[in-house]
Amino acid sequence: MNKILLVHNFYKSSNIGGEDNIVNAQKEFLEKQGFQIIPYFAYNDEIKGKKGNLKAFLNSYFNYKAYNDIYKILKESNIRTILIHNTFPLISPSVILAAKKANAEVYMYLHNFRWLCCSDNFFINGKICHKCKGIDSFYHSLNEKCYKNAPLSLWKESVRFFGQDLVKKNVDVFICPSNTVKEIFVNYGFDSSKLKVLPHFVESINTTFSPKMNISDNPCFIIVGRLDHYKGIQTVLKAFKANNYNLKIIGDGPLRLEVEKACEENDNIKYLGVVSPEETIKHISDADFLIQASECYETFGLTIAEAYSVGAPVIGSDLGTRKEFVIEGETGFLFNPNDPEDLSKAIEKALNCNYLKLSENCIKLYKMHYTKKAWYKKFSERILFSLLGLNCFALFYLTTFFVF
Repeated sequence: MNKILLVHNFYKSSNIGGEDNIVNAQKEFLEKQGFQIIPYFAYNDEIKGKKGNLKAFLNSYFNYKAYNDIYKILKESNIRTILIHNTFPLISPSVILAAKKANAEVYMYLHNFRWLCCSDNFFINGKICHKCKGIDSFYHSLNEKCYKNAPLSLWKESVRFFGQDLVKKNVDVFICPSNTVKEIFVNYGFDSSKLKVLPHFVESINTTFSPKMNISDNPCFIIVGRLDHYKGIQTVLKAFKANNYNLKIIGDGPLRLEVEKACEENDNIKYLGVVSPEETIKHISDADFLIQASECYETFGLTIAEAYSVGAPVIGSDLGTRKEFVIEGETGFLFNPNDPEDLSKAIEKALNCNYLKLSENCIKLYKMHYTKKAWYKKFSERILFSLLGLNCFALFYLTTFFVF
C-alpha cells in the first residue's frame, strides 16, 4: 500500500476555512483510493494564554519536536512521500528538513502567499502591494503593519524571510491550485519546474449535471466568503443598495455589523450568516448568479468551482484567479475590482445573456477541471507518476475503473 504522511496546521475551530476543508476532503478521498494516509496535525486551538503564544512564537521558526516526530514516523513506517499543506505557526518548516534527512520526497501545497508576503495575500490598506519583494521588506512590514500590528508584523516577516530559502531549496514539488499562483511564485524567484498546477475538487449536489434553464423572474445573486475589506463585500453592498436586485450573503468576519446594517436598510439584501458547506452549495444552486468580488489575487476560487458544479454563472472581479476561472460571456462576466458602477454594468449584462448556454458552459468546465475524477487524474499524472512509477499508473487506472 502506498503511504503518504499528511502534514497540516489547522486554524482555530472558530475560523475554519477552505484550506482546512480541503485537507479533510483530500484525506478522505485518497484513503478511498487505497492510500494509507498518516496524519500529522496541529491545531491553533492549542494556542491559549501567554504560554501558548510563546510556544507558537518559538515553534514558528523551528519546531524541534515536530522535526524529530516527522523523521521518526518516516523512517519507522517506511514512508517516502510527505504532503504538506500548512506549517504556520505550530509545526514550522523544520519538518521539511526532517523529510529530506529521511530521504522522503516533499510536496507542499501553496494555499496562500505566506512565503512571499507578510500579509499572506498582497493586500495592504485597501490595495494590492508588492513592497515585500524588495530587500527592505522588514521596513515595509513594520511601516504598513502588514499583519495586525507592528510587533506581530515583525514576527511574521521574520518567519517568512528566514524560512523562504529553506522552503525553496528543499521542497521537491510545489502544488499550485491555479496558474495565477504559479505565475506569482515564479515572478518571485521560485523554480518553475517545481511548480505544478492542480486545481482543487469540489462535491456537487447536481448529480445529473443538468444546466439551469433560465433566470428567475425575480433574479437572485449570492456572495459567499469572509466579510472583510479584501473580499470586496463593501463594493457589492454599494452596488445592490443602488440596483434593488435580490442579494444573499453567506459568511462572517469583521464587517458583519456593516452587512447587518445594510440588510436592515435594504429589503433586497439578506444575510444568512454562517451555514454548512452542504447548505452553502444548495443556496448557490438556488441563486441565479454567484458574485466573487475579491480585491486581492486569491489562490483558487472554491465558490466559483461550486457554482460551476450546479450550473450557476459567476460575476467576478477582473483580477487574479477570477480572471483565470471566469470566461467573459461564456461562464460569467468580469468587472473592475472596487468599482460598484462597473459591477452594476456586469450585472445588467448577466441579466441579458443567453443563460442556458452559460449554465451549460459552467457544468462543462466543472466536469473538465473540478470533479474528483479530474483532480485524481491530474494528481496522478503530475504528482504521483514521477514518484511511484508504474505502480501508480496501475493504481490510477484500476481505481478510475472501479470507483468512478
